[in-house]
Amino acid sequence: MSFFVKSLKPSFEKAIYPILVFLKEKNINPNTISLSGVVVISIGSFFVYENYNRIGAIFLLLGGLFDALDGALARFTKKSSSFGAFLDSTIDRLSDALPIGAMILFFSKAQDVEGVFLGLLALIFSFTVSYTKARSHSLGVDIPVGFFERTERFGTIVIFTFLGFYKLGLLILGIGAFYTTLERIFYAKKHLS
Repeated sequence: MSFFVKSLKPSFEKAIYPILVFLKEKNINPNTISLSGVVVISIGSFFVYENYNRIGAIFLLLGGLFDALDGALARFTKKSSSFGAFLDSTIDRLSDALPIGAMILFFSKAQDVEGVFLGLLALIFSFTVSYTKARSHSLGVDIPVGFFERTERFGTIVIFTFLGFYKLGLLILGIGAFYTTLERIFYAKKHLS
């Protein structure tokens, strides 16, 4: 989790407290929230593909809020579990890939090679950011560094989708994710024997 996200987390959880109480009263499972989030992001991604950028961005943002709620709800209801964490991480990868994949398909349909290339770079390096952290963790080293983590990447996609600047968003995402991947590789090299 980046410093920026850590600094906002207490304020965010305070702001969503009434929602958490409501969800707890309705006995909503955090895993249901996770799955609902990826469904909403899938809908947003379809709108992105169809070039309805503003409605697509609104659905992506809503899906992102679902994603932020699931962990908070799990902690609030004391329903955290290893499977829930596994499911959340898996769904996060889907949620990362869907809007970028939609842009790649959009550019492919328009035979825009530059757009496809930028989309592929953004997709590849978004996954290497997550993979470097997960692999390092499996080898016993947690990586606390990361300039362009998931929240920053997702926020970039939402903002530039809303503005209709798909290519610029993908370029910023690709560069930021590439830098963060290198940052984590160098950290792992320093701390792994």
